[in-house]
Amino acid sequence: MTLDLGAIAGEAWAMARRDRAILVPVAAVFLFLPTLALLLFVPAPPAPPRAGQSNAEAMLFIEAYRRWISDYAAHFLVSSIVAAFGGVSIMAFYLGRANATVGDAMARALVLLPRYLLASLMVMVPAIIGLLMLVVPGLYVLGRAMLVGPVLVAERPGSAVAAIAKALSLSHRRGWVLAGVATIALVAQQILPAPLLAIDEALHRMRAANQLVIIIVDAGAAALTTAVALGLMLFRIVLYRRLA
Repeated sequence: MTLDLGAIAGEAWAMARRDRAILVPVAAVFLFLPTLALLLFVPAPPAPPRAGQSNAEAMLFIEAYRRWISDYAAHFLVSSIVAAFGGVSIMAFYLGRANATVGDAMARALVLLPRYLLASLMVMVPAIIGLLMLVVPGLYVLGRAMLVGPVLVAERPGSAVAAIAKALSLSHRRGWVLAGVATIALVAQQILPAPLLAIDEALHRMRAANQLVIIIVDAGAAALTTAVALGLMLFRIVLYRRLA
C-alpha cells in the first residue's frame, strides 16, 4: 500500500478542527504547560567553548554542563512524564473503545503509561545514538518506531517489546517515508519557535527586561512546539488506523 501522506495529514487536520474543544484543553495542560515551565524555569545550558580554546576551558565547560544536567534533570523528567501522559490520553481517546470520554481515556492512559515510557526509552536510546553519530540512522529509527504508541494503546500487547515489534512490522518498507515525516516534525519543532527563543535569550540578557514580556514570548514558543507535537500525534493515530 502506498502511503498518501497528504490525505493522512488532511484527516489529522480535520480531527483537530472537529475535536478542538477536547484537544485544546488536554494539550494545554499536558503539553503546553510543561514546555512553558521548562522555558521559564530552566536556564539555557552553558555555551560550549569556541574552537581553539585551552583544555582548561574545555574542562570548565564540561563541569558546568554536568552541574546544569544535575540541577535540572528532574525538571526534564517530570515534564516528559506529564507530556507522555497527555499524549497517551489523546491516543486512548481515539483508539480506545467507542464513545470513550476524556476521563475514560485518562484512566486508561494511567494504566498504560509505565509500558509507554519503557517503550519510548527503548526507542529513544538507539535514535539518539543514531542522531549523534550520523543523523540519518536516528531519523530512520524514529520513522520506523512512529507507531509504537498507537499500537500500545490500541492493541495493548503484553510488553513494550511486543509493541515495538508490531510497530516495526506495520512500518516495514515504509521506513524512509516515515523517516521523512519524523524529519519534518523535528525541523518544525526547532525552526518555528526559534525566533521567539532568540528574543527570549536577548530579553534575559537585559537587566531591566520585563518579566511579562518574557512570559508572553515563552508562551508563544511553547504554543508552537505544542502545535507541532499535537499535529504529529494526530498524524500517527490516522496512520495507524490506515495500516493496522
